Amino acid sequence: MSMKKQINIFIISPSDVNPEREVSRDVCRYLNKAVGKDIEINSISWEYKPQNYYQDAQTNFNKYKSSFTENDIAIILLWERLGSFIPNNYIGQVTKKSPVTGTQWEIEELMAYGRIPLFFYFKIKNKLYNKDELEEGLKQKRLLDSFLEDIDLKVDATVRGHHKFNNKNELKKKLMSHLSSEIESKHKINISLQDDNMTSLNESRGNGIHQNYYVGLYIFFALTAIVIFQSIIAFEPFSKNIHNIIFVFIVSLLVVIVMGLYTLPTKVKHIHKSSFKSILKKLFKRALLIVGFTLLLSMSIVLSYLGIINSFKKLF
Repeated sequence: MSMKKQINIFIISPSDVNPEREVSRDVCRYLNKAVGKDIEINSISWEYKPQNYYQDAQTNFNKYKSSFTENDIAIILLWERLGSFIPNNYIGQVTKKSPVTGTQWEIEELMAYGRIPLFFYFKIKNKLYNKDELEEGLKQKRLLDSFLEDIDLKVDATVRGHHKFNNKNELKKKLMSHLSSEIESKHKINISLQDDNMTSLNESRGNGIHQNYYVGLYIFFALTAIVIFQSIIAFEPFSKNIHNIIFVFIVSLLVVIVMGLYTLPTKVKHIHKSSFKSILKKLFKRALLIVGFTLLLSMSIVLSYLGIINSFKKLF
């Protein structure tokens, strides 16, 4: 029984692109199913906290490095962070600087090694920060920009390309294209990508909790408004006055919108001229969601309520 040829795809990224790291792993799993039975594709990443570098990182990195083969590929994902600094005894092999961050150290180790193709991917979507995070965010951005100036990212035998992406779907397509081409060229095989939309991958990975949190808030506030509205119109004399009903409904709707917007974190965008426009656009979209939930749920419950009342009146 022949052994499978192993292809290790190393994924390097700081914490601000964790969802994109999961996308990269998903693409590796997808490609593993597409290459056939004779090849196995593995995704590998080093996920250490800064303090772990004192005893674990060098040993484990050297273990991985000693197993590097001509089949390996590295993916580097960057946005606006370069990561946390590690102990001073870790020196960048390209820049010769210390201290360096964990991500920086890993990139420089691979660049100095020079035998593994590196694919750089830069997320260009503008990042929103809480007010308390703004100072650290700017510091990280300057750190990343300085690092990119220090290293040579010209395309050659080691650096195969540096690409930009706006969202996870765009990253998926680029990873699928670049990795499949690299593997096909190196191993003289044809990878059949039958599922162009990659529906087998988890579209919500990495942002599902974030989205569900806000959806839950919208539903909660919408239901709160409905309960208030229903309680008021339940009084027969009041409900006969259509103007009062409309007034209560509008007030309830406004309360829901204000409460919903108030719960959203205050965001501050930096290094971009259209910051306020982007913030307003985001808030407007969320306000529309709240209004939509409120209208649909309110109208359905009100209609059901009136239908039940009418039915009881006919019976009694």
